Formats: sequence, C-alpha cells, structure tokens
Amino acid sequence: MTFNEADWGRFVARSALLLGVAGLALMAIFIAVLPVDLSEPNAELVAAARNPAVYRLAALLDMLAWFGIGGVLLAFGGYFAARAPIRALVLAAAGAGQVIGALGGYMRLGVVSDLAVRYVTAAPDQRAAIEQAFVSLPQVVGSHYGAGQWLYAIGFLVIASLALSHGGVPRWMTVWFAVMGMYSIANQLSVVAVGALLPGVLFLVFMLGQDLVSLVIAVTWWRGAPAPSARVAPAPAV
Repeated sequence: MTFNEADWGRFVARSALLLGVAGLALMAIFIAVLPVDLSEPNAELVAAARNPAVYRLAALLDMLAWFGIGGVLLAFGGYFAARAPIRALVLAAAGAGQVIGALGGYMRLGVVSDLAVRYVTAAPDQRAAIEQAFVSLPQVVGSHYGAGQWLYAIGFLVIASLALSHGGVPRWMTVWFAVMGMYSIANQLSVVAVGALLPGVLFLVFMLGQDLVSLVIAVTWWRGAPAPSARVAPAPAV
C-alpha cells in the first residue's frame, strides 16, 4: 500500500467511526429519551418542546451522521482514485452531496428547535399557528434526506463494484455495501411508487446494521486495509 492509500485508509476509518458513533447515539436518544409516535403529525414538535436540549443534541448527531456518510464516500473515492478515476469521481460527488442530507439535520437543529421553544410558552391559539407552521416541515426535511439517500445509494453500489474489481475490501463488507445501496434505492423507489418509505422495521434494521458495520469498518481500516489488487493483463498468445 502506498502512503496515499494508507492516508485515505485512515480517512475511511475516521469517517466510519464518526458515522457509527453518531448513528448509534442518535438511535439511542430517539428510542430511550425522545420516543416519537409517527402516527401523530406534531409528535416531533411535542418531543422537542419537552426535551429541547436533548432534541438539539439529536439534531447535531443527525448532521454528524450525514457528514460521516459523506466522509466514507470521499475516502473510498480517494482510496481507489489511482485505479478507477471515473468511479472515484462519482464517489467524490456523492460524498460532497451528503451536505444535502446534513441540511435536513440543520433544519431540525434550527427551525424545529425554535418552533419547539415557542410552543412551550404559547397560548392555545398561538400553538395552533405553530402547529400549522410545522405541518410541512417534516416533508421538507424528508426531501433533503431522500436526496441524500439517492446519492449515497449510488455511492455504496460504486464502492461494491470497486471492491469486486480491485479488491482491498473484505468480501462480506463488499456484500454489505451492495445490500445498503440496493435497500436505499428501494426505499426511495417506494416513495415514487406509493408515496411512502418502506416499513419502519426495515429502516431500524438498516440503520442499526449501518452503524454497527461502520464501527467494524473503522477498526478494519485503522489496522490497515489490504491494498487494492492491480489488474494483470493476460499474456499474449504464443
């Protein structure tokens, strides 16, 4: 492995660690501290009003998770850049595009938190106005998340194809990137087809798997990933 490849490998490790830690912490907060009843249109607003500091922390972790995904995509792009420059460029674009998803988290941190603070002290008629202002906000945030997921779905599939072509990634990890990419595309195609994401249980399994695998990726690349294999041209026929 060259110095540059080793350097990008450490970037993979750090980005994956950020994604894994932020994702698991975010999931723990929403399950244990800020449970949200998705059947209630204002449930997230109410949860943010009850625990504003915890909600802001959750929004920050949400942003960091998106940055972690972007970092993983950018790092793998750099790792394979010398061997597959075009696909590496696609990974770089997909990684930079995760800012779109992070903006959704920033809307939670800024707009939802601000509405929640006003909601606590508002009179009943003012609460109705705040609830009305909140109605379309989850859809706006979800649109940012959806665009980000389209991009990282493509990125994960590109990582899987690079790993199959050049090595340097454990086979089980290659399969996982492919599965994550296909699930993410299926999730967004479900929105196109029926106007809703896939069932929430699949989302929880996907998120938990993504966070745990990210920690394993961090450990693997911190130790030093195997060098991508160079393709050997076939010998000319004699």
